[in-house]
Amino acid sequence: MITESNAIKIFNLIHDGQSDYAYAYGLNIDQDNNDVINHLQINKSKDIYDVIEKISNDSSGLIWDAIAVTTQGWAAPIKQDEDENIPPSQHPNRTRVFLVCIITNERDIHSVIKLDGEEAVYDNSGTGALADALLDIYPKVKFKNENNKQFYV
Repeated sequence: MITESNAIKIFNLIHDGQSDYAYAYGLNIDQDNNDVINHLQINKSKDIYDVIEKISNDSSGLIWDAIAVTTQGWAAPIKQDEDENIPPSQHPNRTRVFLVCIITNERDIHSVIKLDGEEAVYDNSGTGALADALLDIYPKVKFKNENNKQFYV
């Protein structure tokens, strides 16, 4: 199980700051202390959903204990009296936002979001379009074969 402090460690390990790309990393995690044993960049694209879709379609995520994806964008405050049609990237008070989402092979989702100049914040609610896409990486059904290894189908 990934804890809040481990999710933030993973964020600091793999998110290098601004990039034109979204990345996916395979993570092997020590089951005793939940620390990352190793990680490897397994995909990148300018679109986070393309990164996730490729991993979901080719099943390359199944060999890892968890998959972490990184992306970044713009965030802006929303006020009741402001025009809500202004994209965050064009808002005068915009700020960079950095995100790492982690999905475990148990289908638990952990997110770390960091606004530029602020501390990283942890969330494990796992809701929204990005969370739904991440759930496609690890299927819902597991089968065990004779030697007690787990396989996904």
